[in-house]
Amino acid sequence: MSVDLLQHGDVDMTLEPETCTKILDISGYEEADDVMIHFTVTEACPFRCRGCINALTAGMGGQGRSVFAPNTREAENLERDVKGTADLIRRSKKKEAVIVYYGGEPMLRPGKMNQVYEQLGREPGINSAVKYMVITSGQFLDQAVKHYPSLASNLWLTAVSIDGTKAQHDAMRQGTSLAEIRRQLADFNKVRRGDVLIWSTLRPGMSLLDCYRSFEYFRTRNEAEHFFWHCDENDGLIPDLAGYLTNYRQEFEQIMGYYVDYLARGEFLSLIHVNELII
Repeated sequence: MSVDLLQHGDVDMTLEPETCTKILDISGYEEADDVMIHFTVTEACPFRCRGCINALTAGMGGQGRSVFAPNTREAENLERDVKGTADLIRRSKKKEAVIVYYGGEPMLRPGKMNQVYEQLGREPGINSAVKYMVITSGQFLDQAVKHYPSLASNLWLTAVSIDGTKAQHDAMRQGTSLAEIRRQLADFNKVRRGDVLIWSTLRPGMSLLDCYRSFEYFRTRNEAEHFFWHCDENDGLIPDLAGYLTNYRQEFEQIMGYYVDYLARGEFLSLIHVNELII
């Protein structure tokens, strides 16, 4: 007897019994029962990355971060925010929670991140069910390692924004230095217990393959496990869409060639999009 998969509106397919049996025999791929909460540590950031998300959400568009300099919040109430976060976790009725430290550049305020980490850990009933993630440029990782080693070592996932090898990265993320980020990730690697994800923002004119090669640099040194990329449309405009798609396909096919080569050697590349599709 075959099984129809109709629980999703965009799925209309039939699996044979043998396939269903194989799927049921696979373990370890259940979706986590968790809630993810973004915690904006600061809107401040000293860099001038092309396609700055903060500038876009503030309505500055292509003018970029140079015209977006948010003021320091004078009326912050961290105790209130932590209790509110704890309440959200309890009300979600999920088994776990992921707190995502967000910015700006959250590593500019590692003390604030540590306060949230410590205070939320003391909240009744949820201290053992909270994981922490940070999205960062990687330019200030050493501040957390030096001053807040417990926080740094217990980050569940550290997503580092790296847009390729030196020439491409430093041009796209002006003010950062890939050489300095490499040094700090190497030091961070000595204390971390969680995973590192290399996060690339693919803009028109950039090379996806160059971003992948930067991921490989860290992976071969055991300094990163995962690679993720997303596309920035440059204010919704891709001047040469046909050329963009051609280059993207060629480079993606080359990356998939590497993926298959690794599988043939019994190694597994954690390319987030690809593995989600396969699973």
